[in-house]
Amino acid sequence: GDLDDYKQWLMAKDRPLKIDIVQSNSKKEDRRAAADARQQLQPLRNMVKKAEQQMTSLQKVIRDIEQELAEPSIYHAEAKQKLKNMLSEQASAKSQLEQVEIDWLEATDNLEQKTQQAK
Repeated sequence: GDLDDYKQWLMAKDRPLKIDIVQSNSKKEDRRAAADARQQLQPLRNMVKKAEQQMTSLQKVIRDIEQELAEPSIYHAEAKQKLKNMLSEQASAKSQLEQVEIDWLEATDNLEQKTQQAK
């Protein structure tokens, strides 16, 4: 069950004429190794989950702002300052969403790579 065994298995796999017997671990050791791998990946999963929650929250903020911007009354002269504030909030939320999406993509990619390495 360690990297040396995996390397031997990979090399043996490419040589079909030679049969190598790889010693298997007990079920208890396999479960422990799987639990260790899950525990090591947990911080990455948490980062992905946090980014997903932030994206959902920011998307709702943007949706709410866009609904308010769809109201004709926001474009009247007396609502000029509110319109400026809404447009500023919209731009800020979109910028934050873009950064969170980048963070999410990086975290997801990192998690996939680590998951593949753990197998």
